[in-house]
Amino acid sequence: MDGSTLRTRYRQSLIALPVLYLAAACLLGVLMPELDARRSVDAAPGTGIGTARDLLGATATGMIAFTGFVVAGVLVVVQFAAGQYSPRLVLWFRRDALMKHAIGCFLASFA
Repeated sequence: MDGSTLRTRYRQSLIALPVLYLAAACLLGVLMPELDARRSVDAAPGTGIGTARDLLGATATGMIAFTGFVVAGVLVVVQFAAGQYSPRLVLWFRRDALMKHAIGCFLASFA
């Protein structure tokens, strides 16, 4: 495969950019405890591991549910529009950078 074919496949892929977001989230998940351990500032009184776990669990649950609703809604809109207008709309959806970044941010927040 030459460079232009790889660029085209990357541009049309709905998976490539969200996977990069997930990789960055995993890397931050490994690095942040190290940075937090080096920090000398004490946490606010009343905050502990249980509170942080509950807060992060609620955030993750909410983000994965929100991601499911957004992706399902967008796919229904694309399906209706593709049936009425043109299959080119599906290609527009696959190439839209905003959609890829949004899905990546939602999934990285979940991770």
